[in-house]
Amino acid sequence: MREDGKVKVVNRGYSEDKKKFKSAQAVAKLAGDENTGHLKVSFFPLFWADYKIVYLTDDYSVAIVTSNTYNYLWFLSREPKITDKLYDELEKRVAKMGFDLAKLSRVSQTRAKK
Repeated sequence: MREDGKVKVVNRGYSEDKKKFKSAQAVAKLAGDENTGHLKVSFFPLFWADYKIVYLTDDYSVAIVTSNTYNYLWFLSREPKITDKLYDELEKRVAKMGFDLAKLSRVSQTRAKK
């Protein structure tokens, strides 16, 4: 949380090709009732995108996030890897929501040695 009530967002990933980490910072703010999981996220000033949390584990370790139009979908985890069992459960959950599983791309989460 930031002092202004917004949330600092840091997306970080590792490029196997380039053998290095890359990160992007953003800011998020509530887009509605605090219990809806609907945020607006900005990576660039004056441009805000919908960020809808449609599933969250009790311990906040894994989330399913989509856009307001449901054209985008992400499985987010605090850990670089999740079990195949959990991934399968997440797929079943989004299939019930109407997402086309054939369009999902599972990204390698191999962590670089530091």
